Amino acid sequence: MAEGINQKVASEAMSLEPSQILEFYLIYYDWPVDQNSVLALTPSIRNLSERIIWQNQQYISYPMETSGFEVKGDNSLPRPRLKVSNIEYTISKYLKMHNNLIGAKVIRKRTFARFLDDVNFPGGKNPYFDIATQNSEASATSYLPDQTYYINRRTTETKDLVELELSTVFELDNTYLPNRNVYSKYCTWIYRGHGCLYSKEPIKTSNDEDFKDSSGNVVATSSAKFKGKWNSTTIYSKQDHVYTEIANHDVSDDDSESSINNASIKPLRTFYVCVGEGSISGNENFPPISSNWQRDECSKKISACKLRFGKNGLRFGGFPGTHAYPPKG
Repeated sequence: MAEGINQKVASEAMSLEPSQILEFYLIYYDWPVDQNSVLALTPSIRNLSERIIWQNQQYISYPMETSGFEVKGDNSLPRPRLKVSNIEYTISKYLKMHNNLIGAKVIRKRTFARFLDDVNFPGGKNPYFDIATQNSEASATSYLPDQTYYINRRTTETKDLVELELSTVFELDNTYLPNRNVYSKYCTWIYRGHGCLYSKEPIKTSNDEDFKDSSGNVVATSSAKFKGKWNSTTIYSKQDHVYTEIANHDVSDDDSESSINNASIKPLRTFYVCVGEGSISGNENFPPISSNWQRDECSKKISACKLRFGKNGLRFGGFPGTHAYPPKG
């Protein structure tokens, strides 16, 4: 059995009547400067108004075609292509703002419909179930191995479609080691992940803004209002904060060499603060898609790092010393 495929996936793949394979694409369009902003697309649904949630990530149904992902026996590296609809010049806007998306990271995810999250189905329950246990077979840990590529070039751009050519990480032409990018003003660590490791209560939304309710009032946070991992059956109120986990985005719980070698690992967590009024519960209030919750984010600036760690012991992943300062007279 291939590494990364569990028994459920293997059984489904060898079944005489397997459920549909669904594809998901995460396009980190400003990689590596911004490692959180992502365009999440799936070609799996015909109705543009629908969404699919997989591993706590919401994917937009979008007209697209993919090709070239097959593995060849002549040792040549694949050069897959994505053909994406350019409705209202949506993709062209990303190309213009982000250097034609060259170098953007693309993660291809695949799973069977049998394992989709319950929240995608009427009544909040996946219709596929285990006859013996009568439990839903929704499983965020059952998937085919992820594939990571980087956008090599834009091959076509018209008013109707954009075609992008991808390359693998093994294509190392003009690459030098060490190859960590040097940015003076921005941190390159993944927020709450390896290198950053911030683990306390939520601080701010994007751009260092306060959490606010629908009336514009600031919603304060404290460790006393921490409610653990989000659960659809739990009732939440304003100021409560929870987290969701991405099963296959593991990070070390410390950044020591021993931790890396000994695989001291835990899933990456994303925190949300409840800003809604009254009792908040149910799949319709799933934090990533509900206006009753606001996500805890980091602006990747030194000022944001100071808000979380104080002025001493910063875990800032940038290189402030490379910034050009004017000489003093």
